[in-house]
Amino acid sequence: MADIKELMEKAIAADKIIGSGIPTQVVEALDETEASDLLAVLPDLLDKAPQVMDKVLPELEAVAVDDLVEFMPKLMGMNEKMQDLDPSDLEGILPKMAENIPKIMPTMMKLMDKIISSDEELAEELEGAEDMAINVKAGDVMTICMAIKDGKMSMGTELADDADMTMEIPMDIMLNLMTGTGDAMSAFMGGDVKMDGDMSKAMGLMPLMTVFSEKFGIEMM
Repeated sequence: MADIKELMEKAIAADKIIGSGIPTQVVEALDETEASDLLAVLPDLLDKAPQVMDKVLPELEAVAVDDLVEFMPKLMGMNEKMQDLDPSDLEGILPKMAENIPKIMPTMMKLMDKIISSDEELAEELEGAEDMAINVKAGDVMTICMAIKDGKMSMGTELADDADMTMEIPMDIMLNLMTGTGDAMSAFMGGDVKMDGDMSKAMGLMPLMTVFSEKFGIEMM
């Protein structure tokens, strides 16, 4: 199995990351890593990922959307590995998650934005959709704003001051969702996720998120 630490260092040192084959090698190495060994890999991966993402960000403009659509589910494949972990297994790396995930998210949101804005099926779902902004706070590791305006959807890490609705996911619930010991719908229905604002806005977003999840294999809500 390729050494993930060495691959991340190789990515940081590379003049160009996209097109180098390194991202695919990292994903393949993670895929070969047993869930029990994932915890040993994650701290170093989290430490180096922000530097890699900073290099990727200016390269995204030149990337074909079809290539992003093909690669995105592979990138998210690590989520399946984490389904074999217990929430308590991740508690030791919470500080690194809180430190590094916010640094990674701007590039991830830019990547998602590019996919969303270029997909015809999603564009059809957005036609006639009501303007809205929904803030999501996931523990102390992630903030996302999903906004629809004039039939176009955008995602970012800066929360909207005038959001129609705000969802707050406590860290313990977030860990349950990450490890598959809980599901989003049960968390919503059970009141574990705090919601403030216009609930109808979130419900109106569900069909769109369903299309996105089914199309790209990424669980959104």
